[in-house]
Amino acid sequence: IRGDDRIFTTLVPTLTAIQDEWFKENQARLFDDLINYFSEGMGNSGEFIQDLALTRFINAINIYDGKGTLYNPFAGSATYGTELSGDGVYLGQELNPNIWAIGTMRLIAHSKDASHFYNDDSIDHWNFYQSEEKEYQDRLFDCIVATPPFGLKASEERLCGMRKVEDFLIDIGLSSISLDHGIAIFVLPQNVTFNGGQS
Repeated sequence: IRGDDRIFTTLVPTLTAIQDEWFKENQARLFDDLINYFSEGMGNSGEFIQDLALTRFINAINIYDGKGTLYNPFAGSATYGTELSGDGVYLGQELNPNIWAIGTMRLIAHSKDASHFYNDDSIDHWNFYQSEEKEYQDRLFDCIVATPPFGLKASEERLCGMRKVEDFLIDIGLSSISLDHGIAIFVLPQNVTFNGGQS
């Protein structure tokens, strides 16, 4: 038996032995822990789920009241969506189809609405949703929260004349929030604060 097979022969009986009531109360945490466990085993630690301490810090400084619309470009596995409280609408985009699929399952496991989480490119299709989402196209958001991929290489044409994805995010993000109450929170590399230039 290969090493991976041994994991499953141990894991499946353990999962089937879990009591239904405990499972219902803890399924979201269990799912996230399993994703982390398997990603670490594949040498992809942190690739699939953003560090919970960072997410909770962002949520602690975020004054978004959970109403209206929260836009999450570069969403990864939808961590901000899983931690969202209130009855607002979560709109997210993730380009990598594998990570998007994990994010969709995480939203469902956390009893969140996954119907507005798309496998899409946040640079080429910023604030763009399928035809049935016309109500959200070209609108100003109540909150934008994003952790873009650091050091992402893209042409200036794709980045609307910007040199870096961080510049693109700051410029287009701040112009996409509601003027009277919009909030924008971006997790960016430290050098963005002292590099000067467009940012």
